[in-house]
Amino acid sequence: MSVQTAASGAKTWVRDSTTQQRGAGNLRRNAVPRDPPLRRRQGVVCVGAHGGAGATTLAKALSATELGREVPISGEVLVVGRTNAGGLQSVSRMLNSIVTDPRQQARVVAVALVADAPGRLPRPLSHRVRVISSAARIYRIPWVPEWRLGAEPAELPKEIRKLAELLGDLQSRTRESR
Repeated sequence: MSVQTAASGAKTWVRDSTTQQRGAGNLRRNAVPRDPPLRRRQGVVCVGAHGGAGATTLAKALSATELGREVPISGEVLVVGRTNAGGLQSVSRMLNSIVTDPRQQARVVAVALVADAPGRLPRPLSHRVRVISSAARIYRIPWVPEWRLGAEPAELPKEIRKLAELLGDLQSRTRESR
């Protein structure tokens, strides 16, 4: 422990990195914090790029596992985000993090962009989608009114069926390679 004195004369006790906490047992001095161990998962998992992305709903529709916002990410992932400005920005940040963060051991198989409203995207958002599509395969999931009410649609949109085919192909290839 050391004491730091501020310009106002106030003293503050500061714990150095070598100080052990009382009752902490046999902690090593100067121990370097470690990342939690990566849990290996089978198959592709859905990862929401932001809260409310639709990852849970999409994972349920695809019979896939939803990872939530767990970090670091490992394995094959489907990044899920909304098509509003904040959602697309979060997708971009997540893709960048997966590529640049050495803790991430993930491979993005696709990005699912879930419509935030019915109808066409405004031009600036369409441009942003094109930019994201240069980094990953994009699946545009249309507005599904039943999901808003918490119900299941009578038939899944064709975009979700195509995505299910991709995930099924990837999972069968993974099983064959073992």
